[in-house]
Amino acid sequence: PPRSTLFPYTTLFRSHFDEELLIGLVYLSLPEHCQGGTAFYRLKNSNISTMEEALTYCEQTNCDIETFLNHGADPDCWIEEERVDMCFNRLVLFNPHRFHQSLRHFGDCLENARMFQQFVFNAPAR
Repeated sequence: PPRSTLFPYTTLFRSHFDEELLIGLVYLSLPEHCQGGTAFYRLKNSNISTMEEALTYCEQTNCDIETFLNHGADPDCWIEEERVDMCFNRLVLFNPHRFHQSLRHFGDCLENARMFQQFVFNAPAR
């Protein structure tokens, strides 16, 4: 079933990654309600924009990966590299290993909330 988020879903910045091989999002909010979208990030002062790059960096510098990932909650540590604006019926396919987050949660009921369908491809067994 479609997923939704209402305002205020969260007020925290949280750049993150997902473990799947490919994710698809179809934005289902009506055009008059569409706001935000999905943003992709790079760690400031580096070329680190994927989980694989973060793991390589941590291996080379003896950095603890958990400490590194705590940067995900600090917006001052990240630069937005790309943004896909929400548009009704738009399909966005992306590498979920890239650091990303949803933008602008909105609505006060299901009729005007941020509505989307997520497709996960080749998800690892849980």
